[in-house]
Amino acid sequence: MVGTFLYLTACSLKNRVRRRLRRLREPRYLIGLIVGAAYFYFMIIGRVGRSRSGMSPLTALGPFAEPLAFAGSVFLLAAAAVAWVWPGSGSPLSFSRAEVQFLFPAPVTRRQLIHYKILRSQLGILFGSAVVTLIMRPGWIGGGWTFLAGLWMLLLNARLHFMAVTLTRRSLAEHGRSALLHQWGPLAVVATVITALAATVAQHWSALVTLPDTEMVFAEIQRIGTSGAAGAILWPFRALVRLPLAASPAAFAAALPPVAALLALHYVWVLRADAAFEEASAEQAERRALDRTAKPSVSRATAATPFRLALDGPPETAILWKNLILVGRYL
Repeated sequence: MVGTFLYLTACSLKNRVRRRLRRLREPRYLIGLIVGAAYFYFMIIGRVGRSRSGMSPLTALGPFAEPLAFAGSVFLLAAAAVAWVWPGSGSPLSFSRAEVQFLFPAPVTRRQLIHYKILRSQLGILFGSAVVTLIMRPGWIGGGWTFLAGLWMLLLNARLHFMAVTLTRRSLAEHGRSALLHQWGPLAVVATVITALAATVAQHWSALVTLPDTEMVFAEIQRIGTSGAAGAILWPFRALVRLPLAASPAAFAAALPPVAALLALHYVWVLRADAAFEEASAEQAERRALDRTAKPSVSRATAATPFRLALDGPPETAILWKNLILVGRYL
């Protein structure tokens, strides 16, 4: 079945590229491609890729690796928390109408469908990692593949985490108390993390508010976040950030085992989720297909002007005035 999914993914990618290339017959798409490629080369590769000192952005960030790893771990923790509290919409796994029509009636198990979506997500993750690697352009040859592989594993962990959280939330909504017995592990981890972070903030809050300098506050926050309970909570996220920032192949190899273990845990978590996504995925695919084929409706309603536009002034004000009227018509 993996070979079938690989063949389907390769054919979909080939057809997508062929469709994009066919569009280049029209002058607007060809001119847009030329302008975009020129902008990418001169503004990103030429100016950002190499600084005046001859160092790449990734090399220049070397002395700030630890503060950057701490800031990245806090950002990942915040993103993981938002995934739990932010109300999701649609299906946990998004399928197209063709995938629903051909895969759902086929003798394909639920686990194989999840494997298919994980496999399809690798195209976007690898492309995004390659673009970021091209922009950062490590100063040494080995830094290219380590940064690419580390960023790919970081984004793959994030993808599986968000997928697992969405499936777990849907399972809780569908099964109620019975889902608590099945998903007690992740829920216990989340409850422990929230309790430990709240206790840490309450313990050090009085000391933080009395510090006179912002730099001292950030240094104290970094010290608190790398020790004690907060350090243990942020350790998985810090391990994810340290992998693409590894300064050598040896450092990359040393940082790889915990990230690989997190990847395995996320994979098992996704497979153990018992939420039913087939019906919601079919409804979402049908709704998305209808939205694409429906003719856009022309609104003839008038909207009140947001403010009185003067006869003279900066052009940006007139553009803002026009766009606010357009937003009002859509709303």
